[in-house]
Amino acid sequence: LDVTVVALDHLPKMDLMGSCDPYCVVSLAGQERKTSTKKGVFSAGWEDQQLPFYFRDVRGWTGGDLKIMVMDWDRMGSHDQVGELTIPEEVVTRIARASPGWEGEGTYELCKGVRKQPV
Repeated sequence: LDVTVVALDHLPKMDLMGSCDPYCVVSLAGQERKTSTKKGVFSAGWEDQQLPFYFRDVRGWTGGDLKIMVMDWDRMGSHDQVGELTIPEEVVTRIARASPGWEGEGTYELCKGVRKQPV
């Protein structure tokens, strides 16, 4: 299963210089992949980066939710979380069991914190 983070728009100011240095951490079924970091932007895309996840057999799929955490890269100190989203297991299962070569696209709202406020 290849996952591509196509675009993030309207990213918040996260750095002292007034921009954001985003990258994404994508997790599925105990596997984790990261995109490259885009420096000094408010919108970013990784349409040229496919993040592969490998499975032996999807017929008995129990891979769980697909989670995407958007992080802001910082030169010093820890990286800051911009927001996250979760694609439910039932959606991921339908995609994982689709015919080879199937492609699909979805638009999701990135949320931050427990209150699920749009970022």
